[in-house]
Amino acid sequence: MTTPILAQKVSPKEFEKTVLKSSDPLIVGGERVYRGTEVTDRAVVTFKPEPMFTDKARRKKTHGLVEFLVLFSASGEVKVLSTRKRLPNGLTEEALKAAPRIRFKPALLNGQPVSQIIVLQYSFNR
Repeated sequence: MTTPILAQKVSPKEFEKTVLKSSDPLIVGGERVYRGTEVTDRAVVTFKPEPMFTDKARRKKTHGLVEFLVLFSASGEVKVLSTRKRLPNGLTEEALKAAPRIRFKPALLNGQPVSQIIVLQYSFNR
């Protein structure tokens, strides 16, 4: 029998490593969460709002990728669990504001909606 991984019991870095590489059950906030390989149908994003590009980032010619580990819940809620890649000049913060406004169809496991963990990316180009 495997032991569930409890998100609140490990550091964010260890949590991400465990989430992405382990096959043990994952529990976040008392809820069973599935990886993409564990569901019948993966979550499908239907609306992804674009974050604002800050004036400071424009002036400093900042560009690149912001990446989060995100929970798409069975009930339709988006929760950012950790930040994998950051950008300076307010771009990470703008992506953090946009992420919770994402709309999606929940993942399915044998026809039932379940929560899924995903890697979410926002690309900032000049």
